[in-house]
Amino acid sequence: NFVISAQSDFFGETYRIATKTVNVSLSSAPLSLRILVNDESDYHDARLGETLRYRLIYRNNSSVNFQDMTIRAALIGDMYDFGALQSQGSFNSITNKITWNTANVSDLKMIGPGEERSVEFTIKLKDQFPIARLGDKNYLVKVQSEIESPIVPPGVSAAKTISLANSEVKLRGVL
Repeated sequence: NFVISAQSDFFGETYRIATKTVNVSLSSAPLSLRILVNDESDYHDARLGETLRYRLIYRNNSSVNFQDMTIRAALIGDMYDFGALQSQGSFNSITNKITWNTANVSDLKMIGPGEERSVEFTIKLKDQFPIARLGDKNYLVKVQSEIESPIVPPGVSAAKTISLANSEVKLRGVL
């Protein structure tokens, strides 16, 4: 419980204007998302020209069926070779985002309580660092992903259910 109180001082006396108690309960996310890179949750030291396999694993931790889910993954970094991307999802080359939905992955139509599934993509890293300035170093690639469903578990006051996951892979330097 959080107790919030507003008070003011008038002529040396303190007066309470309002008090509100808010009950907050924490629980696990009803729909969770995590990212594995080459089957590891903490992949690091990727090499130039290496192909990375990303697997986005989603799980229903609630007691309701989630339906009509959409997964989005934003690929961030100068080292991705977008021409070598392979995925069941649709790729937007302007925003560098992959989107999976029921139109291209039938498993996203519905997931029952306790079930876990995944979508994946592979992408090659560039063969050379795009060094333009003396300070260009410490290259990395990122994936920021989200899953959403219009279904909301009972007792949750939200318009939809959303979960987020991020991944960051550092690239090994070359002397």
